[in-house]
Amino acid sequence: MEVAGAAVGGLAGFVYDLFGYNRKNFKYDREQRNIMEYQLSEMRMKQTDLWREDVRQAMELTPKKLEIYLTIISLELMGIGTCLCKGRVPPGAPAWLVAAGVLAVCSAITFLFLGLWFGLHAFVAAQAYKVRILTQLVRLPVPSWSAMEAARTYGSDYESMKASQMLRVPVIGGAQERYVPDLPDTGPENATQAAADPWGLERRGDGIVELDPGVNGSQLEKQRHIWLIRESAKFFNTYDAFCRVCMSAGTSQLSVFFCFWCLAYTCTELAAPVGAWAGMFVFSCITLLLLRTDQILSAKQYFIGSVLLFFSPVFCAVVTFMSSKRWGNPGNVEYLVPLGLFLKGCWFLYFLHFFKAAEHQTGAVLPRSFRAVLYVDPFGWAKHTSAWWQGMANRATFARASARAPGAQQDSSRAKNKLPATCMADSSRPLRPEDARREVNEAQATSLVANPADQDDVHDDEDSHQFHAHAESFRPNTFANFKRSPSMGSEDDEQTVIGADVASDRAAIQPWRAFFFNTVLLAVMWWCASFVALYDVATGKAEFRKAHYGLTPGEVAPLPVLLGTKVSTGWGSGFAEPHGFTCDLGGTVFATAGRNPLGHRSVLQGVLSGDGSIVNFSSAPECQGLQADSMIQDLALNNCESSQLGRCNAIVLPAHGQQLLSCPLSLLDANGQAKVSNTSSLADAKLARSWLEDRGGSPLDEHLNLGHLLHPEELTALNTMPCSATPSDHEHHNCLVVGTTARRIVHLGGSTKQSDEASWLPRRLLQKEGLEVPGPGSFAILGGGRFLGVLHRDANTVHLLDLHAGGRPAGTWKLPRPMHDGSAGSDRFAGICAGGGALFALQAGASPSIWRFPHPQLPTAF
Repeated sequence: MEVAGAAVGGLAGFVYDLFGYNRKNFKYDREQRNIMEYQLSEMRMKQTDLWREDVRQAMELTPKKLEIYLTIISLELMGIGTCLCKGRVPPGAPAWLVAAGVLAVCSAITFLFLGLWFGLHAFVAAQAYKVRILTQLVRLPVPSWSAMEAARTYGSDYESMKASQMLRVPVIGGAQERYVPDLPDTGPENATQAAADPWGLERRGDGIVELDPGVNGSQLEKQRHIWLIRESAKFFNTYDAFCRVCMSAGTSQLSVFFCFWCLAYTCTELAAPVGAWAGMFVFSCITLLLLRTDQILSAKQYFIGSVLLFFSPVFCAVVTFMSSKRWGNPGNVEYLVPLGLFLKGCWFLYFLHFFKAAEHQTGAVLPRSFRAVLYVDPFGWAKHTSAWWQGMANRATFARASARAPGAQQDSSRAKNKLPATCMADSSRPLRPEDARREVNEAQATSLVANPADQDDVHDDEDSHQFHAHAESFRPNTFANFKRSPSMGSEDDEQTVIGADVASDRAAIQPWRAFFFNTVLLAVMWWCASFVALYDVATGKAEFRKAHYGLTPGEVAPLPVLLGTKVSTGWGSGFAEPHGFTCDLGGTVFATAGRNPLGHRSVLQGVLSGDGSIVNFSSAPECQGLQADSMIQDLALNNCESSQLGRCNAIVLPAHGQQLLSCPLSLLDANGQAKVSNTSSLADAKLARSWLEDRGGSPLDEHLNLGHLLHPEELTALNTMPCSATPSDHEHHNCLVVGTTARRIVHLGGSTKQSDEASWLPRRLLQKEGLEVPGPGSFAILGGGRFLGVLHRDANTVHLLDLHAGGRPAGTWKLPRPMHDGSAGSDRFAGICAGGGALFALQAGASPSIWRFPHPQLPTAF
């Protein structure tokens, strides 16, 4: 008995030691397994982070390209705006040359605006799809609570092992793997279902996509995140590609416009045929260079395209050159014009012919001839069949459906707890921590809830499936989902096959259609211009015609401005040097600024003799506030009607003056007695100077030189005028009109606020930029205050401004050149004034004469 008892005790000790040895191995293996699972989770997140970086880099390729494209397009559109304003066809050019220039610039605008719109759409779409993929589809595989719990092992899980595993004899009993039962469906295709540990509790992880051996190598282009990138890119790659195409086509058409501009301006306007031909050849070569570098063409295609591009402007250049040599009549050569315009229309259709828009393997519609410069798909080298693309599209949905299908059902009564670690300790089939959610759901038989979040997720599986199915849709309308009312029915679904949301495989065909339509339209417009040009050539209307400005040769001015009479003047000295000129409304009292017999600067006054043949000037009474050496810029008469001679005075504008001066005059009344006038109230107010510009004026001593425009703006001319825009015949001239060195003419009026200090303030800008700076004596009030006559000294013309219409030009009068009397500048007039039904002009010189012209007929309607 003792021996038996000892044997039994020894056997029990042996069994206990075997149990303890295997249990220790079990605990060690599960601890190592726990460490490995944590490391696997970290490596999976690192790999997914690389995928997210792939998404960022691939999706940001389009916006970075478009930043350059859109900048260039914007600069070209700015240049086209300048061309529309400055690059005008000279007057007299035939209609075909105008049409060629306009159509060329319109073609450039059309393509560039299309490129701008395509680029903006692609830029926004690329950013939107990048956000969707990163926030919804390619996420870091952060393990859930269930997975982390399933990675641990409880000590009691050892009890679920088979007795043969718990009592395996080391060495003699063989390896622990011998006691793991083989799965009936284990094979090469189901290797992931085989056990990966000696205890048969953990299946292999070969199916973990983040740890696939070819994940960063040979299988890179077949991964899901690459498929997502390429699948979403078909909704903006076409816009990106056509933005590049439109930029190339727009630049080419802009070069064509410059070809016609060289013909219209350089050859016709400047009469420089060599420069015109050189410029035309340079810009034509640019169009051919763009054709060669941007597209992949055969030799035949390039030859035909070059002929259509090159000879269209060349034919027009030949006609333009022959017209310049033959005084606008090129002869039969002008039949080349409709041919050249017709070739240009043919070019657009041939451009579409070798364009070869085709569907890319991703579904985007791209131009094959531009494939060398598009750079739209970094994985464009990867060739996949249609079945592969369809399989990738269905794989996500299939995987979710498989995960939701019930697995090998267990007896729920077997599970005493639904904790993931307990459910995973099942030697009948090896599992992974990511299977924990399904196993817990299947084994749920009690009310024990280890994690309330898991319980909620169980009920939300259906909604979660719908959400992810919706998220993997890249249709544009999924970015703005509206609640559908019951009354709408299925109308919304029917409308998604048109517009910007196309559900077919050719999801981005709209840019190609827009480009095709606009290109055909431009071709038709060029052909229409060709047919019109052919009609003009046949009827003789396609010739260059000389443009005339003003009076045509042999035409006599309808105004009697050429019948002037000379009025003798007496100055009292030979060096009066008058400047500025003014007279009263009756045309009898005159005033100017000059030197008196003593050589001092003063106001000179004169009265027209009874027979109107002579005006003798003499010094006016001393003007208070005017220094002897002060420079008088200009002057005007005020209150000099015959009934108010006692109030007649001269309003003087000193050079650089801050305030006007009222200088009295000494005139004889009807009884022959001298009357010295009083001062005028117009001189009480100061001249406001804040409205004068700091720069942009000519110097006062060189008011006719427009080359120096960096001086401060100053007042140069002065006259009185009615204050209202529609004055009555008897309204006094109590406002001012002034000219400035910046070639502006401004209507000044008194301040209207009682609190303000009395000052002259601008009321209206009558002229912004005149032909020259208005000099002293340049203004004359005509038509009872309705018209302002402005003297242009160099041209010897008087330009009429309608004060009732805000200074609108109303006509031009030509003055005859006065006879040169030997004085410098005496062949032109220095000042004008109007009164007594006549226009008076003061000749320039040291002792000039006055010329009287009958009052021309004033305009009555415009």
